[in-house]
Amino acid sequence: MTKSQALDFPNITLDDFEVDLQLVRRYPADLAYRFHSIPIAETEDHFTVVMAEPENRAARAAIQKAYRKRAHLLRGDPEIVDALIHKYIPKTRNGRILICCGADRTPSLDEYAHTFDPIIEAEIVDHCQIESTAGLTDEFIDNANGYQLVFLSTPPSSLSERIVHGSWELRAIERLNTSCLIPRSPRLPIRSLMVLLHCGDDVVATADLVGRIASSTNAGVVILVVLPQVPLMYRGLSKMRLSLSDILQSQSTLGCQLREISRILCQEPIRGEIRLHQGLPDHAIQEEISESKIDLIVTAKPRKRRWSFMHEDDTVGRLLRWIERPVLLTA
Repeated sequence: MTKSQALDFPNITLDDFEVDLQLVRRYPADLAYRFHSIPIAETEDHFTVVMAEPENRAARAAIQKAYRKRAHLLRGDPEIVDALIHKYIPKTRNGRILICCGADRTPSLDEYAHTFDPIIEAEIVDHCQIESTAGLTDEFIDNANGYQLVFLSTPPSSLSERIVHGSWELRAIERLNTSCLIPRSPRLPIRSLMVLLHCGDDVVATADLVGRIASSTNAGVVILVVLPQVPLMYRGLSKMRLSLSDILQSQSTLGCQLREISRILCQEPIRGEIRLHQGLPDHAIQEEISESKIDLIVTAKPRKRRWSFMHEDDTVGRLLRWIERPVLLTA
């Protein structure tokens, strides 16, 4: 979005305007009602949204984040915008879940997906059949970004595709701006969650979602800390200590993360504990999964890579290659 666009928003008359139902169907309901906005047009490289207050910087940022394409914003009459929103975007649609998988997996994932209905207050569970990596189109990404939670079940891919382009799941996850769940072998009921922390990630979204899942399912929460992970974790420590109290009292990245996630989870009556492991992350994760009988792993989505074969911390990539438990990646 250019500076001139941010400062000058053309007006549009919406009287007798014909709404594109497919375009509106993909627009997140929370953006519509929070920012009094509705999409009206889309091209190959941009989409157009009419807003009551386009000068709202937070609203512009949230709308742009929801789409891969560039946002063009127009100013519309607030009463007409709200009338169109109430007519075409039901307010009861608080959350939406999308299941992307082959036809053979759809029945088995339906029950698992509906477990998350009360967690994200989902009113709609949609299905999208993907039988090959060719389904990972720009149109698919834009459509999936309109959902609060996307289930991704890997379609078959050749060895050459995996070597050249990397994991299909990681490529999809990096392009999506919403939380993704890799179902693998769904486990019900969910009795135990494991939270995996990453250096530098904002834990607020992860902690909030974990808190809602634990409250809804009465599951216990294990926050796994693998020491040492990355030297940056220990910035602010006079030396590398293995005491949990030392880390919690420090100004290190890890200390700040643990304090924040603990504060959020303590607001709800949740059974939880922090566990420290020393050694290779893969071994620590596998050991914790076995000991605590983990049903679901929750962690933040990895940062985008410049190249498919390069990554600062490929813990998530390795996790998706060998883990058999469902993995929820928060946005």
